[in-house]
Amino acid sequence: MTPRDYDPYCLTFPIDARLPGGGGNQLCGLYDINPAKFGQTNNLIVTQASQFGHQKEIYRGLDLTFNGRLPHGAFVQGGLSTGRTESDRCFVVDSPQSLLFCHVSPPFWQPQIKLSASYPLAWDLRFSGVFQSLPGIPISASYVATNAEVRATLGRNLAGNATTVTISDSAAALGTAAAPGFSFPSPGVIPPQTMFEDRSSQLDLRLTRNFSIHGVRVQGMFDVYNMLNASPILADNTRYGPAWLTPTFVLDARLFKFGMQLEF
Repeated sequence: MTPRDYDPYCLTFPIDARLPGGGGNQLCGLYDINPAKFGQTNNLIVTQASQFGHQKEIYRGLDLTFNGRLPHGAFVQGGLSTGRTESDRCFVVDSPQSLLFCHVSPPFWQPQIKLSASYPLAWDLRFSGVFQSLPGIPISASYVATNAEVRATLGRNLAGNATTVTISDSAAALGTAAAPGFSFPSPGVIPPQTMFEDRSSQLDLRLTRNFSIHGVRVQGMFDVYNMLNASPILADNTRYGPAWLTPTFVLDARLFKFGMQLEF
């Protein structure tokens, strides 16, 4: 296969306030394999990327940590970490579609903040806690385009008599030619790493007390997980449509737990 074996087309997305710029934009740089070449992508060769271009993945970041020891065995420690991994695969192997969104550069300032502390109380009690604040998950959207939508700018039907083509981030990440019955993998509706859900914050607390009974060390524990009862989105529906961005997994609700540990 060569780049000349693919024909370009564009798609116009629906008007939707949830999409970048309110939707209604046109995405070009999409390609469909020429029907005469369809089905000839079964024999694949794995070779060095350097034969086609320079693929890069560069991480730049900043890490700050602290550790404070206080009287009576108390302590507080934590840190902040932020940075980004830039990736670049802006070269053509077969389909020119690989150039679309080929350079991904997430925001640098998306810090992970983690704190922990422990403090002794009266009656041999010890109170401790852990807090973390993490960046929200990236928002992505896959879009199922019909043959009629594609034909408007492609000037012909999709190769292989396909009735639809899916524009999805996951397919673009594969960077491989499609098997018969599928169009070439496409980038997503939203440029990667440009939209994010709200941050995720969690506070866990623990109260412990140690006993000694006939030489056996007993530690009683009372834990509260997700004290703030926060419900940040950890996964959502990525298929564009009425259910797009519907949460499929959120942080577990507040949980109380009693426990005991014996050492002998």
